[in-house]
Amino acid sequence: MSQSFTKAMARNIFYGGSLFFILVFLGLSFDTNSSLPERDNRGAITETVAHGKRLWEENNCIGCHTLLGEGAYFAPELGNVYKRLGGKAGIIGFIKSRPAASVSLIS
Repeated sequence: MSQSFTKAMARNIFYGGSLFFILVFLGLSFDTNSSLPERDNRGAITETVAHGKRLWEENNCIGCHTLLGEGAYFAPELGNVYKRLGGKAGIIGFIKSRPAASVSLIS
């Protein structure tokens, strides 16, 4: 190559590359946004689920517990508590064994 790399060439590469990646970003954003309603569980969110999320956030449960691998590791994983405690009867027994102050938060 006999010609040297000029400022104009560098500017054109910068603008061309920037435009290319902006278009890629916009295309991927549009694709993700259009496919989300088919991939999430918006229809399965009931008032009970929303109440559980509010309870989880208000009591800062994630500060000690993990839920499906997310959170702190000071207290037990809560994603498999139904199986670990033996079903609904085990969960009710566990809640009733707690002090009255903490049971009032659940009701």
